[in-house]
Amino acid sequence: MNLIDNREGLELKKIFFEAVLILMTALMSLSFAQFEGYGSITAGYNKNPLNNYQTVGDQTKQTYFELKYNKEFPKSQLNFSYVSGLMLFNQFTDRNFYEHSLSANYQLNFDKQLSNSQISNSSTDEEDSTETDSLQEENNSDEVRNTMLFGVTLNSRLDKDAHKDFDNYGLSFNSIYKHVTNPDFNFTISNSLSLRNYSNIEDLSNLTDLLSIEAGKTTGSGMNYGINLSGGFKYYTQTYYDTTKYEQVRNSNSKSQGKGKPGSKVASNKKILITPQSNGTYQIAFGIYAKKEWTNNSFQANALYRYNIRSQNRYLTQYVNTSFLSEDIYNDFFSYEGPEAAVKFAQSLPIGMKLTVNGLLQYKKYTAPALDLAGNQIDGNRYDIHSYVEINLSRYFDLGNDFGFDITLTSGFLRNQSNDDYNDFSSYFATIGIGVGF
Repeated sequence: MNLIDNREGLELKKIFFEAVLILMTALMSLSFAQFEGYGSITAGYNKNPLNNYQTVGDQTKQTYFELKYNKEFPKSQLNFSYVSGLMLFNQFTDRNFYEHSLSANYQLNFDKQLSNSQISNSSTDEEDSTETDSLQEENNSDEVRNTMLFGVTLNSRLDKDAHKDFDNYGLSFNSIYKHVTNPDFNFTISNSLSLRNYSNIEDLSNLTDLLSIEAGKTTGSGMNYGINLSGGFKYYTQTYYDTTKYEQVRNSNSKSQGKGKPGSKVASNKKILITPQSNGTYQIAFGIYAKKEWTNNSFQANALYRYNIRSQNRYLTQYVNTSFLSEDIYNDFFSYEGPEAAVKFAQSLPIGMKLTVNGLLQYKKYTAPALDLAGNQIDGNRYDIHSYVEINLSRYFDLGNDFGFDITLTSGFLRNQSNDDYNDFSSYFATIGIGVGF
């Protein structure tokens, strides 16, 4: 930003506030080992930061701050965390937004050892007991780790007045049960129930619940593979919509131009809200995954298919949500169905550098129609092919006493092929960031 005006005063205050938080918590961490924190500032260029057909580039800046407090007990652990981020545009200053979240988690651990004698339930006389003790010394016993976690998260987003429709806050309750039997088998059951409220678009306020089950096996070579299954729903708390502000399909208004002259059609300036009368969506997903770790690198891949038993998801067309903490108003996964695949590769390089490559490919079918740029329907369903590649190169500098900083270079490419004109676009970006951890 070259000029500082009143519109940017709020953003500058937030940057200053986060910088003070980073400094204060860094000083606190020297005295209280339970505190951990990380703060970063990233700047770069994005060819299409708004992710739409216009493809207008802009310089971007982003701050990130995370503070954690951990308290360990003999069989449990208590965690608190605060995360915040500020997104700034150089040209599209009216798109600037701020997000933050506060979480609390309580984890219970139920670890125990199962020896071969315990499993086989061998004889109990003194002689057999001596032989059993000898057998336990010769064989490694299996370790069973059971973990139960309960958590609650409160988050919110604040936009400028021009795009205050994105303002929202949410509350979620999470529970996770994890069972691990080394070195063979593991499974996880988790559930997330959340409520999100939009102060300026009550029609999009919703309740969601997602239940997930994952089961996997670890081989002797360090390969971990398995399956996952999830099911959930998204239910809207409002069953009506404000017809003075929104419409389901593009309408035109007739204006008389005098006696004997035909009326002309003028496009409505209302926002299009897809399926405004619907109650919600029910979705199930099935996937597989594989992970492999070596001394200096790792690789993981997963594929899944989403299927909507009932697809009545609401979203505002021709709007973008460049949010990194939540993606609910515009393009959450309840909006579409279809297959997707993701891969991640990490490699340690000389002089302490680390290379990470992420890839994503999705085929999305929406129940909602595809529209032209004027908002007129051109197809009964919207179809997207979404591909994404990101390359990250980083170097961490350890300064001692659990304090250090990292420098990160990131670049990537995004392509979204769509029969919906507004959402047919591509983009590339490059950023450099510096972060401090303590």
